[in-house]
Order: sequence, then C-alpha cells, then structure tokens
Amino acid sequence: MGNIVTYYRRSRCPARFWGGRALKKMNSAKHADMPKWVLEDLEIPDNCRLLDIGCGGGANLNRILSLNPTATAVGSDISKLAMEITREVNYRDIVDKRLLLLGGDATQLPLAKESYDLVTAFETIYYWHSME
Repeated sequence: MGNIVTYYRRSRCPARFWGGRALKKMNSAKHADMPKWVLEDLEIPDNCRLLDIGCGGGANLNRILSLNPTATAVGSDISKLAMEITREVNYRDIVDKRLLLLGGDATQLPLAKESYDLVTAFETIYYWHSME
C-alpha cells in the first residue's frame, strides 16, 4: 500500500509512538486555527451539555470548557492513546466532574439521543464509516 493509505489508516486510531506524536501535533498551535475560528462566534450557554466525537488529544474540549465554567462535556475517541492524552490535557475538568471520557467507536457509545445541547466533531468525520 502507498504511504498515503498507510498514514490514513494509522491516523484513524492513533497508537504507540507515532500516534502520540500525531496527537500532540493535533493539540499544537498549528491545528488551533480552525477550532478557534469556529469557537470565536459560538456562544456556550450556561449549563451546556456538550459531546465531542473524536476528541483526539483533547485540546478542543479544553478550549470549549474554558468558554463557560458551567458547561459540561463528554469526549469520545476510538483511540486509547487519545483518551490518555485527553486525560492529561483536561485533568482538572475531569476531577471537577465537568468532563467524562468514553472510549470506543462513536456508533457504539451508550449515549441517549438528543441529550446534548452541542455536538462537535473537529477533523474527524472523514474517518467515519457512516454519517449516521
């Protein structure tokens, strides 16, 4: 297989050394422009319940939760390594019970429909098998 296909498959579920590097790069300033642009005009209402699908390294969850101290969130990612890095980046919000992390395939998560005020999925939908 070509390098592009190999890269795509690996980036779908980051693991091990190179996956960790990719996740940390996603959390870097280089990948912050698009989420910052989206969030600059987004109002996070009080007591907002947010779901972030494919939360990667957790930087966007951190940005969103910093916009309103009453907001709570659930972050999900299929990658165990992504969940570990998200825990590190958002440790305080987890301890404060503002953030719950659920690993696994987004289509299999035990989430009630229509129980969130805001759902985000930054740079992840191209990995999904189905938009449903």
